[in-house]
Amino acid sequence: MNFYMKNLRAMRVYKSKWQKEVCTYLHVPRDRYSQYERGLRPMPFELVEKCSTYFEVPTDVLLVGSIPTETEFRAERHERACKLWEHSNS
Repeated sequence: MNFYMKNLRAMRVYKSKWQKEVCTYLHVPRDRYSQYERGLRPMPFELVEKCSTYFEVPTDVLLVGSIPTETEFRAERHERACKLWEHSNS
């Protein structure tokens, strides 16, 4: 699997987007986008550029950047929610 394939999913999860939303923006069928995310099909560079625009990150972040995993994102969100809850109850 190409490194950027994992980054596509990580960015989508981080931005709280569904595959369907990304597919609509890219004008590609959902099953094809799913293949891109799973590394079963190479993504044309034109679509990588569109993804970088959609996710508001430079293409090099998608291609070679280190993006936290879905589990790390969830842990970070949980920690922020706990802090907000504690703050609102103090």
